[in-house]
Amino acid sequence: MLRALCGADWCPTEVLLPRSVPADELTYRQLFGAPLRFNCEVAALVFPAFQLDLPICGAIMQVRSEFHYAAPAPGPDRAAAWPLLR
Repeated sequence: MLRALCGADWCPTEVLLPRSVPADELTYRQLFGAPLRFNCEVAALVFPAFQLDLPICGAIMQVRSEFHYAAPAPGPDRAAAWPLLR
């Protein structure tokens, strides 16, 4: 899904998975194209924060502007829901 939004060449910096190392780890490495960490507390795709400001492939700027205006900004009251952002 992220490659559809960010471009076919997009890859995370690192992938965190809350599972043990699978017998066929190579399949995971080929799928994600990034370093993997297994036995993590959460599932996460790690990537540089600046990528959040990049345009989405095929996005309509008016829709983006309306969503940005309507979406609540993360604040201290949401910190528990975003433990990796602290």
